[in-house]
Amino acid sequence: MQTTGNFIIPYFIYLLFIYLSPTPFQAWLRTFFPALEFDVVDLKKVILPLVAVVITHYLLFEWRRKSNILFFNRVNEPILDRIKNERGAEFDSWPRVRHAFYHVIDNDNSLTYLSDRIKHNGLVWFGFADLRLASVLTFVAWALGGSVAYLLNAADFSEWFQSALLSMAMLIVSAVGSELSTRRHLQLIDEQLNQMFPLHKEALRQALTTGRP
Repeated sequence: MQTTGNFIIPYFIYLLFIYLSPTPFQAWLRTFFPALEFDVVDLKKVILPLVAVVITHYLLFEWRRKSNILFFNRVNEPILDRIKNERGAEFDSWPRVRHAFYHVIDNDNSLTYLSDRIKHNGLVWFGFADLRLASVLTFVAWALGGSVAYLLNAADFSEWFQSALLSMAMLIVSAVGSELSTRRHLQLIDEQLNQMFPLHKEALRQALTTGRP
C-alpha cells in the first residue's frame, strides 16, 4: 500500500498543478498531446504528460529528501535518544539502528499494529514532502516563464505569475501539513517506544548487537 501510495500521491499532486498551470503552458502541452482538455476532469487525457513529470520527480529524489530533512530528523530523534539512553552513545545515527529497530517491530504483532498506523500517517507525511517539491519546481518554472513573457511584452504574462502565486500558496500548505503530520507521527512513535522498551528491551539489545538484519 505504501509503495503504491508513494506513486499515486505525486500523480494527483502533479495533476492538480497541471490544472493550475498558466494557459500558455496548457496551450504548449496541446501541441504535443492534442487530446488534452483542461476544462473537464478526465484522467486519461492527462496521464501521458504526468507519467513524464512523475518520473522527473523521482529523479529529483535527493531534492525531495533535502526539502524534508528537518521533519525527518525530528521524527527519528526520539527513537535515537531512547536507544542511546538504553544502549549507549555509539547508536547515534538512524542508519545504525534502523534495521534492528524494524526487526523487533516486525516480530511482534502489537508493535506491527502500531507500525501500520505510523505507515498510514507516513503516506500523508511524505505526500506533503511531494507537494513541497512540486510547489518549488512549478513556482520556479512559472516565475521564469512570467519573467520571459514580461520581457517579450506578451499579453498573457500575468497568467504565469498568477500560477506562480498559486504554487507559493501550495508551498505554504505543504509546510503547515508537514508540521501537523510530523506532530502526529511523533505521538504515534512515542506510543510505540513506550510499548517496545518495557516489553522488548532484550530483543532490541540482541538485534543491535548482532547487527540485524
